[in-house]
Amino acid sequence: IFFTDEKIFRVDPPWNSQNDRLYAPAGGKKSDLPDDRLFVERGHFSSGVMVSVGVSKLGKTSLHFVDPEAKVNGQYYRERILAEMLPECSQLAGPDGYTFQQDGAIAHTARDTIAYLEANVPDFIEPALWSANSPDLNPVDYCVWGILEAMVYKTKIRDREHLKQVLLECWNGLPQTPIDGGIDQFRPRLRKIIEVEGKHIEQFF
Repeated sequence: IFFTDEKIFRVDPPWNSQNDRLYAPAGGKKSDLPDDRLFVERGHFSSGVMVSVGVSKLGKTSLHFVDPEAKVNGQYYRERILAEMLPECSQLAGPDGYTFQQDGAIAHTARDTIAYLEANVPDFIEPALWSANSPDLNPVDYCVWGILEAMVYKTKIRDREHLKQVLLECWNGLPQTPIDGGIDQFRPRLRKIIEVEGKHIEQFF
């Protein structure tokens, strides 16, 4: 199976409040602390880039950048993402073929997109067979993006072009082993989804 997904990476690193803990003397008041220790400035609308990838036990596709300001409708998805990604999947899979997976985004489930997949891939998971809330089941979501994000933000990103450069370097340097580890969780996650009758499962992994 080639698992696929899209994600927006921002110039500003992702914010986690747990990383901004403030240690102060016991019994003190917040008003006693200087403002520069209490407030962290971050851009609300940091520029960024959207990327699309596919991963499998056979390898990973290239990192595909979505054009800035592009509206990712069905036509764009077919002509600018699938048209480039599917030949890579075929080359990695060879004559044995592969199964293509995508989430339930409108561009993915459009009638013309389904027809395009029927004509251009050996097999694919139809929209009705994929969980509506799929991050718990997609290795790109629950594994690959987190690894790539950690690699990217080791570098202080200057601007959008620098972000693209760092993304490419990190993606090309991402080894297959952690990807395989994420994919190995797929079947256990399927079994757990059945066990808990479709409820959230992230706490079990």
